[in-house]
Amino acid sequence: MLMTHGDDDVLYAYDGPYSVDKLWESFMGNACTTLLGKPKLFFVQACRGSTFDKGVKLGCRDLDSDHFSSHKYVIPTTADLLVMYSSYKGHVSWRSPRGGSWFIQALCVELETNWKHMELLQLLTGVSRRVAYDYQSNVPCKGRMDAMKQMPSIVSMLTKLVYFPLKLGS
Repeated sequence: MLMTHGDDDVLYAYDGPYSVDKLWESFMGNACTTLLGKPKLFFVQACRGSTFDKGVKLGCRDLDSDHFSSHKYVIPTTADLLVMYSSYKGHVSWRSPRGGSWFIQALCVELETNWKHMELLQLLTGVSRRVAYDYQSNVPCKGRMDAMKQMPSIVSMLTKLVYFPLKLGS
């Protein structure tokens, strides 16, 4: 979990700016063989630019996915990495003065509610839906910032379904 200020492909820390992609290089298959085949999950709460999203009315549709498996294979160095950003590239990430980050609030609710019975991408889709539909900026004194929306973004290179198993005796 990374929570900071950011801009296009940059995160800001106390000691200076960092390229977003550099953050997970140490966890890649060619850099850390003990993590091969294991999911590496990163959640980034930071602006990714300065564009505001006014929102539009959208329709719904279902997407199907295909599954395949193989017994012997060589995997890419980026396999099994998932990064979820609080906003879409180039856009701001909102927070409430009282409740904090919309994204972190939605992530916490979805994890607390659904970790036992949902696959990770289903759960994260719920986070995206919650942020997209349940939140809107409320800054009437700054008209161009008022009534804005936010859309989290998922970059998934996962090669298998991810569940959070119950510990024995739980």
